[in-house]
Amino acid sequence: HIVLIGKSSDPEFVAMRSYLWSNRIPHGLVRCTATDAHQPDTTPRLPAYIRRSDPSKTEAFICRNFSCQRPVGTLAELIESLDKLQ
Repeated sequence: HIVLIGKSSDPEFVAMRSYLWSNRIPHGLVRCTATDAHQPDTTPRLPAYIRRSDPSKTEAFICRNFSCQRPVGTLAELIESLDKLQ
């Protein structure tokens, strides 16, 4: 699964979210959480390693088989990481 966290006003968050929504991720579960959105706080339901992420940065966590890679912070890094999974 992929968890994307960041501010909805951050261009990198927008670019990564658009990429994830417009490209099929095989067997992928994608969750996007905008830290500045007016929505019920979902942070407590996220895994502990994600709750410790820097809220001022956009980060994508790519997890597979109960193990997660280090978070990536750019669209180019996200694409590269996803390409390595295939």
